[in-house]
Amino acid sequence: MEIVNSILDVERVVKDRPEKYSNESTVLLIDADSIAYLSNYGTEEDLDEAKFRVDKKLQEIVTEIEKSFNIKKTMIFVKGEKNFRYKVFSEYKASRKKVERHPNIELLIQYMIDKWNAYPSDKAEADDYIYTIWSLLKEKGTEQCIIASNDKDMKANCYGWFYDYRSYKDTLGKFIYVDEIDMIYNFRIQMLIGDAGDGINETKGFGIKSAQKIIYEGMSDYHFTKELIKVYQKFHGDQYKEKIKMCYNLLKLHNVTDENFKKLIQ
Repeated sequence: MEIVNSILDVERVVKDRPEKYSNESTVLLIDADSIAYLSNYGTEEDLDEAKFRVDKKLQEIVTEIEKSFNIKKTMIFVKGEKNFRYKVFSEYKASRKKVERHPNIELLIQYMIDKWNAYPSDKAEADDYIYTIWSLLKEKGTEQCIIASNDKDMKANCYGWFYDYRSYKDTLGKFIYVDEIDMIYNFRIQMLIGDAGDGINETKGFGIKSAQKIIYEGMSDYHFTKELIKVYQKFHGDQYKEKIKMCYNLLKLHNVTDENFKKLIQ
């Protein structure tokens, strides 16, 4: 009788691990918002099971990254209150409200704050807090960082090493290196097509394939701006400037101004 392997029989591995171990002092920055949602999915009636999944995923991330990087400090970030983007755009993340309304999500966020010393993102997003620390580390130049996140927004605002912690049938996680040119290209793509997951659809119907036909890596700011204006004028006419400004403020990650928070990395 032929034995057919099930999903549970498949050994999950980490993809694209760096070939050499990095001895450079490294700060690990974890965007943990998605971990709350992933851990709650399918366990909505069992909070203890969801907490177990949170612990397992966070420990897994740290363990796998420590195999390739000399981690000196780990910082975990979760969502907070009064994200300024809702004032910029009232429909921001409107499609996610039903999911975020599940009571376990807030409980899991608080669990990570209490047990894992996660930092709640006050008046911003976890991404903004990570971006702030990433910027400070780049400015100091004394330590590198690796960002653990499954959010494409990070790769459009930061460059360097990333670890995507999503698990698939045969994948435990994946290392990704993004250089500065990649980062600029990724952000320009987002400016052209928006972010459907966040409800930013100001050029709805203008998809990634259309965007890739008019922009390219290394494109000058001048030529990109010309193409950007053409696209937004097509959709919004004389209001194109206001729409470009709004999308930029929604998609661009912002430095957190709280000086006490910035001292955490000093």
